[in-house]
Amino acid sequence: MDLDALASMSPEEKAAYMNEILEGPALEPPPGVVPDFQNPGGSHSLGYGVVILSATLATITILLRVATRYSMRKIHIEDAFLLAAYGLFGGHLYLVYDLAIFPGVRVHMWNFQMKYLPRFLLHVHVHSAMYGFTITCLKITILLDWLRLFVPPGQRNTIFWASHILIWLNAIYYLIGSLIEIFRCTPHEKIWNPFFEGGNCSIDIQAANVPSGAINLVSDLVILALPQRVIWKLNMTRERKLGISLLFTIGILLVSPRLFELLRWLTCSFTKRLRMRDSAWGRSATAEGVQPQAPESLGDQRRGDARSSYGEEH
Repeated sequence: MDLDALASMSPEEKAAYMNEILEGPALEPPPGVVPDFQNPGGSHSLGYGVVILSATLATITILLRVATRYSMRKIHIEDAFLLAAYGLFGGHLYLVYDLAIFPGVRVHMWNFQMKYLPRFLLHVHVHSAMYGFTITCLKITILLDWLRLFVPPGQRNTIFWASHILIWLNAIYYLIGSLIEIFRCTPHEKIWNPFFEGGNCSIDIQAANVPSGAINLVSDLVILALPQRVIWKLNMTRERKLGISLLFTIGILLVSPRLFELLRWLTCSFTKRLRMRDSAWGRSATAEGVQPQAPESLGDQRRGDARSSYGEEH
């Protein structure tokens, strides 16, 4: 309906028209598809399963790290960053849990009524705002661990400078991204309420999603590749090398959600077919970012041997 026709309506007609929109689908269905609000499909149990599995793996990881630190009587600043990430991750899981209750995951938007869209968009906004801070804490934790594990005291080698550069670049990048997400619309409610009249959104956040996914992927690959040269020069037993290989095998899993996240955005940009699965890959990336800390923690007590066998990087 055009604006002139809407302006010519009486208040009662406008109210009826608005009610029709709110009771209708949040997205126009494909040709031949009839919206089904009573049986929208999707799954509640899948959402619960994601929450339980992610929470369990992340908690085991944190407990392993805490137990290692306690046995060594050593606490470092990266442990504080990891605990901060764990707390933020709990917030992400709550959002998934709430959406798993209603409407469920993998629900087509045309089976989802428009009147519930602001609540869903608010969840997406809160997740996006927290995501940058969560990933920043995780990457700083990993890079500080790289420094402690692969850089002997007093040396300023390639890993030292590369890690410091990556720490600051990631911190600045994700901080700016989170601030953009938080303040992209004035007033704030306009971000998640499509029915809010007035205000403005000066930043097209959708246009930034694909380059953001590419930057995240490249950043993860660089972090994973950074210590490879040093690892293969270590004078270690086969058992210890296998342990370190396990760390990087788990680390590779950190990259896969980024790749799928990037491919998903590319697919959605061409097909315009949206589903309520956006949060799953973000949570997967965050959870798998925590998990490399577990084998790293188990290897803490061997670090002194590793450093002495490493010597000086050539």
